[in-house]
Amino acid sequence: MKADKMMNTLELTSHNTRKARTKKMILLGGLVSKAKIDNWNTNALLGAFLSLKDKEADQLQIEAWTYKGDKAFSKEESSS
Repeated sequence: MKADKMMNTLELTSHNTRKARTKKMILLGGLVSKAKIDNWNTNALLGAFLSLKDKEADQLQIEAWTYKGDKAFSKEESSS
């Protein structure tokens, strides 16, 4: 009985992990679309993402991107 319960828990955890990953992938795709770069080829997108990754230690850059993203979301909300 304990083994069955453990298997059910593992299956739920695996299911929840897949659901969370799928949701995150959809959200990331939505951001690519909002940035209007969804027509870029995959090599260009990956290169751009890698360039972003290279700058993740630059806190001022992160703050600038955060500000710009916040403005874009605010603009979108006010136009809806």
